[in-house]
Amino acid sequence: MKTLVLGFHVFPPRLQSDELNGRTWAALSYYLSEIVLLTQSSDARFHRDRVGKVVLYESPRTTWRVLDIVVFMVTGVLLGLVCIVRGIKAVVCSELVISGLVGFIVSRVGRIPLIAEVQGEILTASTRSYPLEGVIRAISRWVCLRADRVRVVSRRILDSAVAAGIPRRKLFLIPSKVDTSVFKPISKKVGEVGRGPQLQFIAIGSLVPVKGFDVLIRAFKLVFSQIPNARLEIVGSGIELRNLERLRDSLGLSESVSFRGRVSHLQIPALLDNSDIFVLSSHSEGLPRVVLEAMASGTPVVATAVGGVPEVVRHEVTGLLVPHCTPDDLATAMIRAAKDKSLCRAMSDNAIRLIKKQYDWDLIIRRQASLILGTARSE
Repeated sequence: MKTLVLGFHVFPPRLQSDELNGRTWAALSYYLSEIVLLTQSSDARFHRDRVGKVVLYESPRTTWRVLDIVVFMVTGVLLGLVCIVRGIKAVVCSELVISGLVGFIVSRVGRIPLIAEVQGEILTASTRSYPLEGVIRAISRWVCLRADRVRVVSRRILDSAVAAGIPRRKLFLIPSKVDTSVFKPISKKVGEVGRGPQLQFIAIGSLVPVKGFDVLIRAFKLVFSQIPNARLEIVGSGIELRNLERLRDSLGLSESVSFRGRVSHLQIPALLDNSDIFVLSSHSEGLPRVVLEAMASGTPVVATAVGGVPEVVRHEVTGLLVPHCTPDDLATAMIRAAKDKSLCRAMSDNAIRLIKKQYDWDLIIRRQASLILGTARSE
């Protein structure tokens, strides 16, 4: 069965350069006859690549956001028309606004089903945390109402979708996934904390305001005052880098807080294995994959209780939950994790069992494929 997947996200020009998404589509193609992807290029050129039954098209990315949106939408509609002629049976939009609108047009023209994916708290957000939030929320809801099926990645997002008026019969809970053959304890024992001369905290994510890295740095200042050998490494890139560096330096943490920048997904297992404690400081999330990866790696997790995080990080069972994203609350949990080694071992043991049972790579791939195939056959 041929499927068109739309995602207004930046991809490298070669499928095999994007380790995680490339492997995801390759795995899904086992169940489908062909997958045609449209994403956004990392440069100002069109790209096309093919690996097996997966074909990747990329629209160019410029310094003009509005132009990027227009080009992506026009390219998406034209590619969709070509795919309709070639016999596609379903359209999947992995982002609700730009991809969602394109997907809706293609699905209506071709009279084929549309599957929308909701990866974050976008349908019923109550605080204005980014520009045009109200418009984005309205478009997202409009697309979900018109989609044939809607995939959500957490129970909380499912509940928020129902609250937003999305019919329950349309909603399918399929969470994020982890390859436990890759993310596993490598050089350390499960939940082991304080192996070396330094106590290493790690945080991974895009450097944007919603990730709360400013709160994390302020919290680490409190941690460092009690644990002088503590270190914090922040992995990722984004618009907040300069602001976060200035904050770090103003707090006198230039020697204990480091920014690694964006890394290949293949490097993350080793980074987690070499760290003592993983910290998530987000103000809003769906079900962040990196939390699942840290848990699968046997690295104790401290995380804010946002989005679907409490569904996997169960307080004092599989990790430590922070009820409010404040420096004091976050620091308290980080210090507790650093000092209570027996608790960390127990939580990490439980976390690994949970990941293998409910978030295993093969299990979730089969459920994703089943959703696509079932949607197409029901039409």
